[in-house]
Amino acid sequence: LQMVYQCANEPTNLFCGMAGYEPTDGLYADQAWTALGSCSGTIAPTSSPNFVSLDDVGGCPGEYDSGVEYMEGDKISNNRVVYQCKSFPLSQRCSQIGYEPGNSIGSGAQAVEFWRKAWSVVGSCSGSIAPTSSPVFVSLTDVVGCPDEWSQQTYEEGDRVSSMKLVFECKADPLSSHCGQAGYE
Repeated sequence: LQMVYQCANEPTNLFCGMAGYEPTDGLYADQAWTALGSCSGTIAPTSSPNFVSLDDVGGCPGEYDSGVEYMEGDKISNNRVVYQCKSFPLSQRCSQIGYEPGNSIGSGAQAVEFWRKAWSVVGSCSGSIAPTSSPVFVSLTDVVGCPDEWSQQTYEEGDRVSSMKLVFECKADPLSSHCGQAGYE
């Protein structure tokens, strides 16, 4: 007797032809294949399906979170598939209930995949995205003692004022004409 397997529905079906997803011994076989039962004998051959493999986009972005407000261009992952929120006005649906990427509402012939209206499949992923580098901060020079607080008055090039324990110096003309104006404090 031989086992019979069925490839998963879209978009997970895109993994069925990839290494590691072989139905009998692939590490991720359970994500792409369902065992239907066993068989014996032979049947007439059918045409081979054409599988489109997903591009490997590297590390996985964060998982879909129903509590997040997604916007155009945002990328998420779900079951190692990367999705991107479509452009406006379709992007308005990316955060709505029922539009979670890769999920169907209903089953069988009645299944509806609303997520396809809001999300595009970008590729496959593994692991996580490498963290970005920490920001670099410039340390400030201690000027010993704080000058007077800023107020709306006339300042000249080189005049110093303080605000929230930080010291600011008025720049050279023509910018110095703005140093005492409201909105430039």
